[in-house]
Amino acid sequence: MKVLVVDDSSYARHKIGEALRKAGIEVIEAASGEEALLLMKDIEFNAVTVDLLMPGMDGIELIRKIKAHWPGLKIIALSADVQEATQKEVLIAGANRCLL
Repeated sequence: MKVLVVDDSSYARHKIGEALRKAGIEVIEAASGEEALLLMKDIEFNAVTVDLLMPGMDGIELIRKIKAHWPGLKIIALSADVQEATQKEVLIAGANRCLL
């Protein structure tokens, strides 16, 4: 299994990636939505974790773009935003799950 971890925080990317690697998952990291989309053109992933709050392309926009080009790809949105409206927007955009 290959997972793309997208987060502008290098600390968060490392921690998420570390947990996934311990579970035997191959991890590739991207620091932005733009970088993630470039990687996805060349590499086939089984799932993507997406931080919602990123400069430039935010996580919701990235989720929409991923769903438009790779509709079957599993997406897990990660955020510290606990608002119900945010969770709903994330799921409407196409994420399979929103972890807070």
